[in-house]
Amino acid sequence: AQARIDTPSDTSELTENLRTLNRLAKSLRKGRLDRGALTLASPEVRFQIDTETHDPLDVGMYQVKETNHMVEEFMLLANVTV
Repeated sequence: AQARIDTPSDTSELTENLRTLNRLAKSLRKGRLDRGALTLASPEVRFQIDTETHDPLDVGMYQVKETNHMVEEFMLLANVTV
């Protein structure tokens, strides 16, 4: 979904709907934060593991994308709605 949103030349109906949802999610997030919502995000660590030995090969930080926040906002909205 993030790649679709980030590709300006993609004007398919699905991509345009994703962009609309993303704008709505940003608006919902701003409203929540303006009303004093807590931000509890902490960095996530990712490990690359050898499939045979199960030894760690590499470690890095997980990049949170706009679409991650989009899903989070709609999950919060669903929880508040019920």
